[in-house]
Amino acid sequence: MKQGRIISAYNALSRLYMQQLPIKDAYNIFGLKKQLNGQYEFEVEREKHFLKQFNGYFDEKGEVRFKKEEDAKRFNNAVMELSEMEIEIQIEPVTMKMDALADLRIAPGDIESLDGIVIFE
Repeated sequence: MKQGRIISAYNALSRLYMQQLPIKDAYNIFGLKKQLNGQYEFEVEREKHFLKQFNGYFDEKGEVRFKKEEDAKRFNNAVMELSEMEIEIQIEPVTMKMDALADLRIAPGDIESLDGIVIFE
């Protein structure tokens, strides 16, 4: 699985993680998020490294900025390369019953990110 796909799934799981779910579903989401946490932490550390390496900084609004356009391009290329990295990870998919989640609001992009990791029935 590609690193970028893992991060997308982790972010979608993080949004589900904050919802009130039936106990079994909450437990499954907790377990999945825990499984992916190591790769998420790896991503955060690598991006911090790239930010420093390419002279990036956060402005007063908390947005990433670069002193030179070339540094921004190099940073973006490094992050893109990281997201394309193939990761060996075994994830046991979980099933969630859609009728038990009827009141839950979720974006279609989150469902796409969770495809094959969470099976919605």
